[in-house]
Amino acid sequence: MPPVLDYRLELGEAKRTLSLSSRVASSFVAQLGALAPIIIPPIPLQATIGRRPGFQATILDDKYWFAKLYELITYYEVRDCEKFDNPGFVMNFVPIFYGLYHGALQNYQNGGKVSPLWRTHMDGLQEKGEPVEPGTMEGAKFSIRTGVTAHVQGDMSLALETAYRTWKADPKPPFESLRNDFFDRNRPIFNTAKAAFFLDLNDKGPFPFRADVGQFIIAQGEPIAGGGLSVDEVYLWRAAAWNQAAARLRLKPAVGQ
Repeated sequence: MPPVLDYRLELGEAKRTLSLSSRVASSFVAQLGALAPIIIPPIPLQATIGRRPGFQATILDDKYWFAKLYELITYYEVRDCEKFDNPGFVMNFVPIFYGLYHGALQNYQNGGKVSPLWRTHMDGLQEKGEPVEPGTMEGAKFSIRTGVTAHVQGDMSLALETAYRTWKADPKPPFESLRNDFFDRNRPIFNTAKAAFFLDLNDKGPFPFRADVGQFIIAQGEPIAGGGLSVDEVYLWRAAAWNQAAARLRLKPAVGQ
């Protein structure tokens, strides 16, 4: 295993990105409760209007599902950063990669230009050109499938290249030596995040999971958390993105290589 370089600065930026990802995901959900009837007592000034005990987390926009899965993956990458061979590079990658998603989201919300892949995700599930009411299982799967597609196929190679060029490690390990962190080391973290996502789906999704249907969750979890994509397929996209970044770095090596 290579020596672990000081990565306190990169970890600090990754933690700030985690906070941002939490705020973004939360913006697509609200705690809603039904208003209680107005009570008219003998003295009208004592009338009150209240809410039923308890509030229900309600999905306002299906973009929540991809944003939440992203938040969870970021959380576990930050929490388990010491499990990476080169945590400094992974932590440097986190805000760069997330920034491409967040920038696309802001551009879309402000009426700006976004890539066709991101526009498909941002527009959401539609029928006859009209948005579908949020909170359906199909909406959740669509959100994750299109979000993962846009981010991995459209953004990852650029983020990897940028993260390596801007990483201030000295000495800087060769790019190819970092590959294991993005594949073998990262996969258990992704699986942990996926399991946590099931719990959130149980809390906010269109149907609840009971504790006694764990096998059902395992069987159905892949198409739900992957939006119909298999993890193996996504990892093939990640490998293609890695190879694209490596080719550009070989064409124009980073400073210090």
